[in-house]
This record gives sequence, C-alpha cells and structure tokens, in this order.
Amino acid sequence: MARYLLLFFSLLIAGAGAHAQTTLQGSVKDQETGEPILFGSVALYKNGVLSTGTETDFDGNYNFTELDPGTYEVEVSYVGYAKQRVTGVKVLAGKANKLDIELTPAGVVLDEVVVTEYRVPLVEQDNTTQGAVITSDQIKNLPTRNINALAATTAGLASADEGDNISIRGSRDNATDYYIDGIRVQGNLIPESEIDQLQVITGGIEAQYGDVTGGIISITTKGPSSQFSGGIEAETSRFTDPFNQSLVGFNLSGPIFQRTEADGSKTSILGFRVAGRLTDQLDDDPTAVNVYRIKDQSLAQLEANPIIELGGNQFVAADFLTNEDVEAIDYQPFEDYQRYDLTAKLDARLSEAIDVTFTGAFNREENRFTPNEDSRTLANWRVLNSHNNPIEFDRTFRGNFRFRHRLGGGATEEDRASKGALIQNASYTLQFGYEKELYDHYDFNHEENWFNYGYIGRF
Repeated sequence: MARYLLLFFSLLIAGAGAHAQTTLQGSVKDQETGEPILFGSVALYKNGVLSTGTETDFDGNYNFTELDPGTYEVEVSYVGYAKQRVTGVKVLAGKANKLDIELTPAGVVLDEVVVTEYRVPLVEQDNTTQGAVITSDQIKNLPTRNINALAATTAGLASADEGDNISIRGSRDNATDYYIDGIRVQGNLIPESEIDQLQVITGGIEAQYGDVTGGIISITTKGPSSQFSGGIEAETSRFTDPFNQSLVGFNLSGPIFQRTEADGSKTSILGFRVAGRLTDQLDDDPTAVNVYRIKDQSLAQLEANPIIELGGNQFVAADFLTNEDVEAIDYQPFEDYQRYDLTAKLDARLSEAIDVTFTGAFNREENRFTPNEDSRTLANWRVLNSHNNPIEFDRTFRGNFRFRHRLGGGATEEDRASKGALIQNASYTLQFGYEKELYDHYDFNHEENWFNYGYIGRF
C-alpha cells in the first residue's frame, strides 16, 4: 500500500510541472547600485486581495507559479528601502511573465510607497504558443458583446457571421474547444462582462489540453474584490432602430470574512462575486435589406379560403398573391430572443498555501426562429408563415470546484539549499466540473400540448 501511495504522489508532483504554467518571475535590485535585494518580501494582489507572497533568493530573483491569468499588483518591501508597488501587471495565460523591480534607498525617499504603472514588454519570453490574449480592458473597448466575435479578432480565426461558430486555421468549427477557468465546457458561455482574460490558442497547443485538432478558446472569470463594489448597466436601441435590442445587467463583489492583521490591516479570507444579465431582442439577426411579409388582411383571407375554384378546377389561393398583398418591414418578424444569465464565484483562502474556488453559472435562452433557413422554402415561409415560427428553450447549468495547494512557497530553485525544505516551488491542483444542458424545441402555439400536433381541423 505504501508503494502505491508513494507512486501516486510522485506522479502527482511530477505532473504538476509537466505542462507549461502561468508564472510571474523577475528580479529585485537596488536602483542606485544595481545590487540584488536578498530575501526581500514580494506580495501579489488581485482586485485588492492578497493572492500569494514569496521572498527573493540570493540573486534577488522571485518566482510565482500556478497563477490565475489576470491583472495584478506587485508590492515589494525590504528594510532600508521605500516600498514599491507596480499596478496593472498583465499576467497572460500559459506564459512565463517577467517583471523586474528596482527599489529606492530609504535615505532618498522616506515613509512613502512608490507606485508605478506596468508596461507590457515588446518581446515575450518563453512564448511557445501562437494566438492572442484579450484582457477585460480591451473587451470593454471592442464593439461587440459576443465571445465568438471577440475571439474572431485574432489572426487565423473565421466565422460565417458575427457570433457564429469559430473555425481556427481552416479546421471545422466543432474542432474548437472552449474552457472556463480550466474546465472544458459546452453549451452557452458566460457574459463578456465577467471575463477577466480571454486566451485564443491557434498553434503550439500544450499537453494539458490533450488531442486538439483545431484550437482553444480559454476564459478566465473575474474574482472577488477586497472591498464591496457593484455596478449596473443598461442599454437599448428601442429609440434608434426597429430591432429593439435591450440589455440590463448588474454585478456585486466583496469580502464575506476578513482577518485583522497585527498592523490593523484586513486580509480577505472569503470573498464573493455575483452577476446577472437580461438580454431582449425583437430581431436577433437583423438583415441588411428589407424583409417582405404578407399583410394581415391578405393573410386572414388566405386562412379563411386557402383554396379557390376556377373553371371547375381547384387552385392554391397563395399562388395568386400580388405585390399589393405584401409589405416591406425593417425587421424579421417573430424572431424575438431572450436570454437570462446568472454567475457566482466564491474564493476562500484557507491558509497561506491553500485556496479554494467555486464557480457556478446558469443560462436560459428563449429563441423564436425561422426553420430551414438554409433551404429554398425560407422565402415562402418568412413571407406567409412567420407567425408560426417555432420556439426553442436552451438551459445550461454549470459548476466548477478547484482546490490548489502550493508547496514550499514561491522560492526559486537557486535557494533550495538555504531554505532546507525538501520541496520548493511546487504545487498541485484538484479540479472538478459539472455541466448539464437541457434543450426543448416546440411549436409556438402548442408547446407541450402533444395531442394538438397533427390536428388539422374539421371540414
């Protein structure tokens, strides 16, 4: 039994470094002399919440492994030097991110914290993958809310229409895999407002993803903040176009439990983030030209007298329609769409080395659509029968759980001997995901009244 346990933990620890990790590393030096700062304290914050910390080694180097992609703040302190804080540090997924910091002696600056803005390096070191990373700040500035449309801004990606399925480097669209917080998912994705970072991998795919024939779209969700914060958004096109596209959403984030430190500061132990959104559209896929539909009066006449007799022969009355029986409208009728999204996230820091995360999401879609849109019957259906467009319901339930344990702190390999610990700079992660999707497709009028289907009427 002991041999099996030893083999299991050996494979577990070896597997922790088997694939490329998201890391942040660099050096800390004296600004005047260029000498390395030994055993300086380096703290990593995300949304104002302390994520992890480490010390520099004999060469002034530090290293953080197994990080969640996103935007961080790095704070460095050492006796005799002014505290340095670098804000807006972009930690990109699956890459070895680098940040070098210089400290100013306290004789020059007293009792101050030097705050600097992070600058993205022109050359990415250890970049073995092809693709792109889109941050939350970039998502805000892009003129789309669809995740596939966001990803399609990357070179090598294509879609037939905005928001349609993605094809990567000529592969079929079903060869594109989607990940949320490290778990492969299917079904509907989350709102773009809850994305902290979106990574598109088109080549050089890491071993952790397995056998992928197309590409990867990996999403990292936003986490809790150190202070209570929230927001409300609302927009509508009801007064500017005939499509009546409206949206209302909210988000709320903050700590649930905090620990008071010796210096009076508070450290978040348990935090939450919850967000919701309602989307309503009269026409979810507007066309560039007018749409023609039969007038209500002409439709009523057809329904009352679908057959006409001429010279003793019977004919379909719809074959005798003229231009006077149809009208041009600006939107596709009976193509309304509603979507409801609710996401929640809990982050718990059980100790300096252990953190637990739970993420849940619920999505519901109600969509009326024109059947057989790719067939030749589309025009006749849309003109004469759009009021009978079917309706589909799509519901997605999703839950992710992650347990992460960092072993030996964040020390680099060079100072293992000085620390005297058996394991340094290692970690393992246990992650589980659950997803369920329910799909229903009905006639709009009958829905679940099964005995009404196929009933024509009395004659």
